[in-house]
Amino acid sequence: MFPNQQSTISLPSSQLQYRSSKMPHLLAMVVDGVGGFVKTLWALQERRWSYTFDAVASAVVSVTMTLVFCFLSIRNSHRYRRGDMVFAFASF
Repeated sequence: MFPNQQSTISLPSSQLQYRSSKMPHLLAMVVDGVGGFVKTLWALQERRWSYTFDAVASAVVSVTMTLVFCFLSIRNSHRYRRGDMVFAFASF
């Protein structure tokens, strides 16, 4: 740079006004985009927890039902062998 030149560049006032009027709109678009991104991530996280909860609940129900049928079968088998029961599944 030459010593006699100015180091700052000045824009005409019409261009400055145009740029300053567009900045809030651009900032609002950026904030809206980031908000949409965060909402999408939040929804995916909620969906993942929902699927995990459904899978665990299904596994618990399946294991519980299997254990109940197993215990009933053992109990009925024992009573049926002793001759206490007339019908295999009608014990009251």
